[in-house]
Amino acid sequence: MIRRLSRIGLDIVLLSVLAAVCLALYGVWKLADGPVSLGFLKPYVEERLEAVDLPHRIAFSDLMLTWGGTERPLDLVMSDAELRGEDDIVVAKVPEISIGLDLPALLEGRLVLKTIRLSDAGVAVVRRKDGTLSIGLAGEGGRSLTLFESGGAAGGPGESGGSLLGKLDRIAIHRASVSLDDRLLGLRMSPDRVSVDFERFDQAIVCAFDLDGWSGDKRLSLGGTAEYRLTDRTTHLAVDFRGLVPGNLAATLTGWFPELPDLAGIDIPLQGNLQASSGAGGGIQQARFTVSGGAGSLRLAALDGHRYDIRSLVLTGRYGAAGRSVEIDRLDIDLGEPRLSLTGALSRIGGPLRFSARARLDGMTMAALGQYWPEWVAVGARRWLTANLNRGKVHDVVADLSASFPESGARLDRVKVTLALEQAILHYLKPLPPITEARGTVAIDRDKVRIVVEGGRVSDLVLTDGRIDITDLSAERAQMVLSGRVTGPISTAVSVLDHPRLGYASRIGLDPGRVGGQLEMRIDGSFPLIDALALDDAALGASGTLTDAAAEGAFFGRDLADGTLRFALDNRGMKIDGDARLSGVAATVGWREDFTGAEEPRRRYTVRARLDDDARQRFGIPLAPIVSGPLDVEAEYAEFSGGAARATGTLDAADAEVALAPLEWWKPPGVAGSASFQVAFDDGEARTVRIGDLVAGDLRATV
Repeated sequence: MIRRLSRIGLDIVLLSVLAAVCLALYGVWKLADGPVSLGFLKPYVEERLEAVDLPHRIAFSDLMLTWGGTERPLDLVMSDAELRGEDDIVVAKVPEISIGLDLPALLEGRLVLKTIRLSDAGVAVVRRKDGTLSIGLAGEGGRSLTLFESGGAAGGPGESGGSLLGKLDRIAIHRASVSLDDRLLGLRMSPDRVSVDFERFDQAIVCAFDLDGWSGDKRLSLGGTAEYRLTDRTTHLAVDFRGLVPGNLAATLTGWFPELPDLAGIDIPLQGNLQASSGAGGGIQQARFTVSGGAGSLRLAALDGHRYDIRSLVLTGRYGAAGRSVEIDRLDIDLGEPRLSLTGALSRIGGPLRFSARARLDGMTMAALGQYWPEWVAVGARRWLTANLNRGKVHDVVADLSASFPESGARLDRVKVTLALEQAILHYLKPLPPITEARGTVAIDRDKVRIVVEGGRVSDLVLTDGRIDITDLSAERAQMVLSGRVTGPISTAVSVLDHPRLGYASRIGLDPGRVGGQLEMRIDGSFPLIDALALDDAALGASGTLTDAAAEGAFFGRDLADGTLRFALDNRGMKIDGDARLSGVAATVGWREDFTGAEEPRRRYTVRARLDDDARQRFGIPLAPIVSGPLDVEAEYAEFSGGAARATGTLDAADAEVALAPLEWWKPPGVAGSASFQVAFDDGEARTVRIGDLVAGDLRATV
């Protein structure tokens, strides 16, 4: 160690003479009383140093001798020391050098250095690619004077104990400006105001350090110990830090942990503890860390470059070189809204960097979903949900995912996300009215989304037991399957069915403004998610009941009211059955509608009712004066393509009076009487009327 200092032996011998003179003149009692100035010897010392063939010229302003007790028997203190080369360039400049002498060796007439203490000096620490360590004093033009060198020939740890420097076991540096050059890691640092105490033992060099510097515009404080073991050239580090900003030290941290992603966008002041061990090759073998952070911001490429304002964070984890992985035991980040908790791992074994994690988000709003959902994670699901799920609150967000980062970019290998919704707005098929006040859960896979709607509204319709499954989100034509139970006004349901994207109401001639009542129905559907969706592209179905149903002119031109009806609706057609009042007459009605265009008739109405004289007048059936009293009617009205229509049915006149005056024939009430009829229409006008199977008392006839 300190090869060059060993060459200036005359300097050290001279110090021995000076020590002896001091002891003779002042005595031990004077040294114990305080430092003794040897400034009067300065000219003599400088003259003797000039006369010696040294590689450096040494100059200083003052020389003192101190007594530090049994731990530090004798120290020579040199003030404002400079070492200059032949070109008069300063190789090392130290405001104060304190040299501790080995007292037993001094009593034997030998001068052996035990300690060197430097104050306010510039220090250069270099670790070479072969793992050897060098500590020196910094000078001008990048020059330095080596104080310690592991593995070197002169002054090294294996040097003979009789050497001048062979027993040097401690170098203390206080308030120094340090330049660190770790060539194994490709790391350079230049912190200011560093105090370092290097102490050599038989098998190790232990360094206790305290560093104050700047990390960007933040004050950085580091303190701890580092043990360099001479036997295996491993390093063991324990560090406490405060004010560390990863973005400002991104290159440093990446050098230590090459498996980490780019940290340049992390502008958060951190404090915590790090314990690490590195091998002879320089790489970190294992590490544990505990970190907490204050207010700051986060902007990472893996999160699409969004800026996130951070209130606080807590991180604990460990690194293992054997698995080339960083294990995140706990990461809690308070973003105000939301708060993130995460456990996970980064690893690189036989391939690209891989990341797996389980994360939980609480307190997030729906509007922020896209901001906290990276664009490369479940691209199709993200695109659909961010476009169709608006406002509202999200809670209990849990994500399990794994991703890899090959050179071509981030790639999602697995993802499963679940979340709960409250007061959300969900678009199931734009531009149809969305589901509002939606509450439920969402499950997201890489290419699939399932939404369970526990409750919500479509306008003033109430939705319960709903489910939406969206699959093949990465394909050109994603598919949606939906179902749910709906209750509410019939007029609203007809409005939804009448939307141009569906067109059901228009097909059956219903006007949303002219219907009333309440419905309860089950709806099911499946269709591709395409912009130009037509009704024929969808497979839709609904069934349920209608109460207090009313529709003006909906039943072959007649007003329907007070209906209690059952209905079923799908792509092929519609079926309605039940009881209602037609033009004020109680009736049992039926309605069949064909949507395919392949069946005839395309529309059919059925009616079963008792028609008295007033009812027949309202229905436009003028049978007076032939018939008076009630008639029981069963009729079907069928409409065909091209405008043709046909009415058929039977009449029961058992309770009616029938009179044919020209024939002087009369059937009183209570006598059986019946007939069938058939009426042909063309463009709404009756063209032919036929009455058959007329039986009334003793009358038999066909008209």
